[in-house]
Amino acid sequence: RQIHLNQLIKTGGVVAASSGIMPQLFMVKFDCSKCGYTLGPFFQQNNKEIDPGTCPECQATAGFSINQELTIYKNYQRITLQEAPGSVSAGRLPRSKDVILTSDLCDMCKPGDEVEITGIYSNQYDSSLNKANGFPVFSTVILANHVYRNDERSEADRMTDEDRKLIHQLSRDETIGERIIASIAPSVYGHDNIKR
Repeated sequence: RQIHLNQLIKTGGVVAASSGIMPQLFMVKFDCSKCGYTLGPFFQQNNKEIDPGTCPECQATAGFSINQELTIYKNYQRITLQEAPGSVSAGRLPRSKDVILTSDLCDMCKPGDEVEITGIYSNQYDSSLNKANGFPVFSTVILANHVYRNDERSEADRMTDEDRKLIHQLSRDETIGERIIASIAPSVYGHDNIKR
C-alpha cells in the first residue's frame, strides 16, 4: 500500500523464485581517457546512473571508462516472496512481491523456504509499466535488511548430549570467570581489568 512506502516493514511468506547472485556497483572510480587521471570515488545511489562530470586535470566532459581494479562491487540477488498457502483464502491466488537481497543476505534462502523479511518498502521506476498503462506507474520492491528462515532451529535445539555435559562440567569449575576473561582477545597480553 501507498502508506507503507519508504517505511520499515516486516512480512512473511514462501520464496517462490530467486535469481542468481550478481555483482552490483557499490563504489566506482573512472579513468579519464584523455589524461589518465582517476576520478572518484562515486557511490551508487539506487537506480541513478553515475555521471563523473568533468575531469579536474584536463576539464574533459566525456570519454570516461570504469576503472575495474579500483571499483568495488557488492552481491545482489532478487527473490519473489509469495503469500504462504495456508494464509490464502479459498479461490484466491496468492499475491507476490519482489525482494532485493544484498551483501551477506544473498543465498540465505532458496525457493520453497518459508521466511520472514524485514526491510524498506520502496518503489522503483519501471518504463515497461508506463508504456502498458500510459501514465507514470512505479513498481514496488522490498529492500531487505534481515531474513529469517522459519525452519531454522535455535542454537539450543542444535546442542548435542556432549555439549550439555561440557556445559555442566564447566558450570562446576570455580575459575570459570577467569577462563572466560582469558578467552577474550587472547592475543592481547594482560589488561585483565579492561577485559572484565
